[in-house]
Amino acid sequence: MAGFVLDETAANFSAANPASSGVLSTLNLANLTSADCAASCTFTRTLTSTTLVAHSYQVTFNDLPVGAAIATPDSFTIAAGGTQVITISIDGTVLSSGWNFGQLEISTDDILLPLTHMPIAINL
Repeated sequence: MAGFVLDETAANFSAANPASSGVLSTLNLANLTSADCAASCTFTRTLTSTTLVAHSYQVTFNDLPVGAAIATPDSFTIAAGGTQVITISIDGTVLSSGWNFGQLEISTDDILLPLTHMPIAINL
């Protein structure tokens, strides 16, 4: 258990259906994917605490060029039962043409909570 979940509703899944002009990347899921990121793209994720105490978290990126991805905030504390919104900005001008893959990692101050990995797949 990572200490938080990314909740999503059935209504939002229906609204994100590409067959109805929806956008899958708007879903609050543990992946960051865009098939058309051109100059830049942005993802918003809401983390909801599942713990009984507050925990501090740090966001880092792996397998992407320096400056290609930025999280705001990149460090934060979530109160017990609280939420934290993070925004991930991808700078497509730093990436290679075609598909680019990496990982967003969220670590915590509690050694009993595992490192969280969120895959990143960006196409320019």
